[in-house]
Amino acid sequence: MRIIFLGATKFSEQMLQHLLEGGFEVSAVFMIPQSFDLKKKGESTASSYQNSNYADIESVAAEHDIPCYAVDSRDGRRLDAYRETIRALQADVIMVLGWYYMVPRSIRDLARLGAYGIHASLLPRYAGGSPLVWALINGEQTTGITMFKFEDGVDDGDILAQKEIPIDPDDDIATLYGKVTEASKAMLAEQLVLMAEGRHVLTPQDASKIVPFPIRTPDDGLMDWNKAALELYNFVRAQTKPYPCAFSFLGGTRVKFVSIQRPGELPTSAARTGEVVRLGSRCYVKASDGLVLPLVVEVDGRELSFDEYCSASNACGSIFKNQ
Repeated sequence: MRIIFLGATKFSEQMLQHLLEGGFEVSAVFMIPQSFDLKKKGESTASSYQNSNYADIESVAAEHDIPCYAVDSRDGRRLDAYRETIRALQADVIMVLGWYYMVPRSIRDLARLGAYGIHASLLPRYAGGSPLVWALINGEQTTGITMFKFEDGVDDGDILAQKEIPIDPDDDIATLYGKVTEASKAMLAEQLVLMAEGRHVLTPQDASKIVPFPIRTPDDGLMDWNKAALELYNFVRAQTKPYPCAFSFLGGTRVKFVSIQRPGELPTSAARTGEVVRLGSRCYVKASDGLVLPLVVEVDGRELSFDEYCSASNACGSIFKNQ
């Protein structure tokens, strides 16, 4: 079972390592540089992205003497530029795990069984970009993974397998990512064995239910203090480290929110929305329905408790704003 592997994230790195440790034959690896250009759906020009979840899978390939090729739209090294290289590999399957570019049919058809990926949602729900982040932001209690065959649309191909994964109230993007990664390892190995034996089963998706979500960027992390405390809690935990974190501005200083306390019974206050309020020894921020308790923030690259930051900056009485 000859596999061509496409990946560019920490998820990709773990999946590649899992395949190699399991004795699967990986014939070539294709990667994307940490900084790359991507055109969002509906946009006429490409935007520049910095992959905050980047992993150097080129080094993994080198350790195992596997040829590795860079795909970079900035210098013309698109995937279809490697068509003859891919054709010569005579792959059985192309695995696309942690990738950002579309994989054209002209490339997918070069593999005997086509191209497949694992998407971090129960398709057709949360198709498109950043599915785990969106699921947390929206307060979902479950997510899942779907292994599916690539077609011309966004995450719209036939489904090989799915597994539901619970989202606990205290999960953040790091812990949820870990759950999804472990489940994906098991599913990937199981389905590749079935594919090698010709026993895999494909089930068509209902394309009418697919509504792709956009990929998120660091600028999308700007907090809106007019939202309810639970919404803000979900927003923060969805984008905490290793992602760039939700943020707001206090007196011109950009403050990243690494964690805030899960809301219980909220203290009340007549403070203005976004205002920093001290109650006893703790510092809070006014949301639409009460006070939220930030725990850890990052300012100028340094992590510290929110109480410590407020004391050092005399923040009480100040208001977090959009800029």
